[in-house]
Amino acid sequence: MTRVVAMIWLATAAITAWGLFQVKNEVQGLESKLHAVRKASISDREALDILKAEWSFLNQPAEIARLAKHHLGLGPIDPAQVVPLSALAARLDPQPDSTAPDGDLPAGAATLASAKAEP
Repeated sequence: MTRVVAMIWLATAAITAWGLFQVKNEVQGLESKLHAVRKASISDREALDILKAEWSFLNQPAEIARLAKHHLGLGPIDPAQVVPLSALAARLDPQPDSTAPDGDLPAGAATLASAKAEP
């Protein structure tokens, strides 16, 4: 009887040791994953700080004006470019083109449509 009890205690101790070993390995794996996530989080925060600094620099009005002038050829508005609204009405053609099929296409569109229709 004592041998059976000793064998049960030995089996229980072995199963407990094996279980603790498995738990320890799982915890070590989770700790290494946690360390990797923390390291990635720190590098992402540093990258975010750099991006915020670049965003602040690029959103400065002087930098936007420089980029617009360089890439778009834009500059300050010349006073001669500002005209009253009545001057714009003279530039618009209020009458539809008579050569348009339904009278609803502007002159350029009607010319383009007739050019596409011809082979």
